[in-house]
Amino acid sequence: MFKFAAILLTLIASVHMAHAGQTGSMSKREIHTLSAEEKDRLNTLLLEAAKKGDVVEIKRLLDEGAEIDAMDELGRTPLILATSFEHYEAMKALLARFANANARSDNGDTALMLAAQYGFVEAISLLVQYGEADMNLLDANWDTAEAIAISLGQIDVIDEIARVNAEMNKLTDEMAEMNLHKKKRRFDHMVIRCEDELLGFKRPNNHDDKDDDLGGSERPSLTIDW
Repeated sequence: MFKFAAILLTLIASVHMAHAGQTGSMSKREIHTLSAEEKDRLNTLLLEAAKKGDVVEIKRLLDEGAEIDAMDELGRTPLILATSFEHYEAMKALLARFANANARSDNGDTALMLAAQYGFVEAISLLVQYGEADMNLLDANWDTAEAIAISLGQIDVIDEIARVNAEMNKLTDEMAEMNLHKKKRRFDHMVIRCEDELLGFKRPNNHDDKDDDLGGSERPSLTIDW
């Protein structure tokens, strides 16, 4: 589910950037040639827009060349600011442009840690599902986001983190089962090829694991002791 959500967000971002390229936004070459002063100005405006939750301005400034992970005087990125002020649409806009969900402010806090501290349940979901935020990172006090929520009695956040963890564990188990199934099929194919070589049969490339019709005669079975 999480990987699908990330892929979907990536596709949305690609479509948006393609559309932006057709509507007069700056090219990569033009952005690269921005002066340091102009880039600082755009970054400052982006940080202000994130703090206000101004999605239209955020997109415009990013198109103009503002840096997605620009930092203010306290080391806070636009995503950290948008999270701190509970601007969920702004968070989505920033995550769609691949904002770093694990960026830290000068005091060591990530957006996820702040969401846990303030009790912003929806922010937790956005950061983990779309930003792949690391829930195991530690703050200056050696606490994870979950430990912060527990210490502050943020019950809803604790429940949401537990739900997200359960879904991630389920996804991990499903992927492990798929990999095991693929390995078993690969092993079965290897055994069949060995049998064919020993018995002198040649299978077509599109073999589908079923016994082939070898001129009306069945392929002799071969038992291999391991």
